[in-house]
Amino acid sequence: MKKNVKKILSLVLSLAMVLTMSACGSKSSSDNGDKPGSDSNTSGETTGNPITIKIGTVHYEGSVGIRALEAMKDYLETNSNGRITVEVYPGGVLGDHSTMLEMLEENDIQMDVVNPVGFETQIPTMALLNNYYAFDDLDHLHRFMEGEGGQFIMDAWSEIGMHGLAWLSLGFRELYNNARPIKSAEDMKGLSIRGYSTIQIATWKSVGVDPVSVDWNELFVSLQRKLINGEEGAICNYQDYSFYEVAKNFTYTDHVMGTDMVICTEKWYNSLSEEDRALVDEASKICYEYHRDHYIPENEELMQKLVAEQGVQVNELDPAVKAQLAEKMSAASAAEIVKVTGQELEDEYLKLVDAAR
Repeated sequence: MKKNVKKILSLVLSLAMVLTMSACGSKSSSDNGDKPGSDSNTSGETTGNPITIKIGTVHYEGSVGIRALEAMKDYLETNSNGRITVEVYPGGVLGDHSTMLEMLEENDIQMDVVNPVGFETQIPTMALLNNYYAFDDLDHLHRFMEGEGGQFIMDAWSEIGMHGLAWLSLGFRELYNNARPIKSAEDMKGLSIRGYSTIQIATWKSVGVDPVSVDWNELFVSLQRKLINGEEGAICNYQDYSFYEVAKNFTYTDHVMGTDMVICTEKWYNSLSEEDRALVDEASKICYEYHRDHYIPENEELMQKLVAEQGVQVNELDPAVKAQLAEKMSAASAAEIVKVTGQELEDEYLKLVDAAR
């Protein structure tokens, strides 16, 4: 029997709290704003009925994530001749992740943007996304998301009564620090970074890095005071949380994927007419494609700006160095992942990754 989201919420959040904020442009707002009412029809039980779709997210206004959701909104409203109305609530105005997940379960909102890795305790399949150096490059990652591999992950949401709609890839997580430029595997040894999960800690230890437990809210100050040397995360987080001020050495390690996903409940999705489900499916594809086509050039422009204006030093690792890191880190992450997923699920995932090459 499928688990109720309310029952697993506390466990999901316990992991999500120690993960880096994955949403690009996701600085939380202290203003909860006006929560949307529930007086409009959101079930879509009968074809032709007006439907309001409310989407909650911590992505901030104007970010590529919000613009992708607005592309979804435009498609749905235009192709339903205005019968479907979409309201996007950015910047955490509806509350934090736990609040929005509860609202999703209660149908107060119909879609939520979440970090899938935060659900790995309840959905073991999501732990597979922690496989280090699984993808050769971003094109490989995108082919995986668009093919059988992406659907394999999407289907896993049904284990908790959810339905996956769209990937919002953040690209690869990178390494930044305040100690020294990283040009070789040897340069990593003794570097202290924030540690946040069993898989991540074991993986970085395999190359001589020392992960230290640091609360997310204390990370900037810890870097500023050099209580730790570094952090690893998506490029957008490097900008959004001003880590470039306290960790000037930025290295393109490309070690593991980072992503958000747009989800809804199965109950809501199945309540839609066949016609409206088709509209939502196509709108979700448009949302994904808009995000995919814009986040990479915007990340490149951002890094150029940080180099020019903030004195950030960027290093790109030699392929031989990446291969050296990949050999150790992929083995270390896989060893921890199979403790969560079992070997069969890990093997199936890696076959799908390989098929996308």
